[in-house]
Amino acid sequence: MDVDVNTSTYEYAWPTWGGGLVATGAGDASVEARLTVDMIDRTGTRLLWRGQTKTLVQGYGSETVKKIEKAIEKLFQKFPPPKK
Repeated sequence: MDVDVNTSTYEYAWPTWGGGLVATGAGDASVEARLTVDMIDRTGTRLLWRGQTKTLVQGYGSETVKKIEKAIEKLFQKFPPPKK
């Protein structure tokens, strides 16, 4: 599984009684999780099917697990491939 992390930050300053500024900042991170599944023949020489999926997640809670499970379910709806 490949993982890309995207962050966005913002900064602002608070005035102090002494006339200066105190800088502070905050940010949010989101992760794009990508999964590639290769199905190969018994000999390991021929690719039979490749499925790829990705989903944007934040954090590590149960909502993240549900999003990943849903992406995997959607991926495997395309397996097995139609016969030629």
